[in-house]
Amino acid sequence: GFSLVPNSEARLLEEHLETKCPILTSFDLRSSHSETTWPIWTSFDLRSSHSETTWPIWTSFDLRSSHSETKCPILTSFDLRSSHSETTWPIWTSFDLRSSHSETTWPIWTSFDLRSSHSETTWPIWTSSDLRSSHSETTWPIWTSFDLRSSHSETTWPIWTSFDLRSSHSETTCHIYPNITKS
Repeated sequence: GFSLVPNSEARLLEEHLETKCPILTSFDLRSSHSETTWPIWTSFDLRSSHSETTWPIWTSFDLRSSHSETKCPILTSFDLRSSHSETTWPIWTSFDLRSSHSETTWPIWTSFDLRSSHSETTWPIWTSSDLRSSHSETTWPIWTSFDLRSSHSETTWPIWTSFDLRSSHSETTCHIYPNITKS
């Protein structure tokens, strides 16, 4: 089952609508640092509606289409197809995640190489890495000393503390099955 964080902590704050990805459910994957973390969407199927090699389409939430400012921003030159394997998260070599909107949207990681220093088929390890952008608290969360290594195999999603992104279908799809433990 799911462990809900208190609604008071998972509510969609109006003043944050324009500066953060929206919280579409009662789940909010907050770190112990601040509320500037990445929201989690429950009961969302990460399987692509188009193909196994493209970024998935979330319910009424297409990252490739134009939406309102309360939605996740549009990413320019957004081709997340893996150049290696359909069973792994794509590699973004020197990929610019700058939004086509403003600095209040997704963080800017210009020419940021997400390739793993261990294996090209696994998520990179960002041990003791600060994922904050050089801009403001409207960016991705801080995962200090956070290891994204998979405890399963090179073709599965990594296990993060207290919730499991392993696919219940196959190695080429993924569901989010959060099991949040509020510290």
